[in-house]
Amino acid sequence: MLPGVDCAQVECRKVIDCLLATAHPDGGPKARFFLARGARADAWEVFAGTLVEHARINPVAGVREDPAGRARLFQIDCHVRMPDDSVPCIRTVWELRAGVRCPRLVTAYPAT
Repeated sequence: MLPGVDCAQVECRKVIDCLLATAHPDGGPKARFFLARGARADAWEVFAGTLVEHARINPVAGVREDPAGRARLFQIDCHVRMPDDSVPCIRTVWELRAGVRCPRLVTAYPAT
C-alpha cells in the first residue's frame, strides 16, 4: 500500500488547474474523462477525496525513483467509485520525498 496514505495530499491547484481543466494542454483529455464521471471544480475536495480513496483501497502497482533522485514515485492502478457512482479503472501517481511522511498527488488519468 502507499506509505503515508493516511495523510496523502492533493493540492487544489492540481485538481482545478490540471485534472479538471479542459483547456489545459496536457490535462484536457483527463479533464473530460473525470468531468464525465461527476468530478467538478467547484467541489474539488470531493474529487480529491476520491483520488485519496483510490490510493487507500488499491495496492501499489509500481515504484520508481524520480529522475532527479529526490523522491520515489508510486503508481496505483485500478478501480475507484467516482462522484457519479461509476467505477472506472484509473491510474494515480504519488510522490514521496525523502524525509517526508505524507505523499502528494502528481497526476491521475484513465488507465488503459
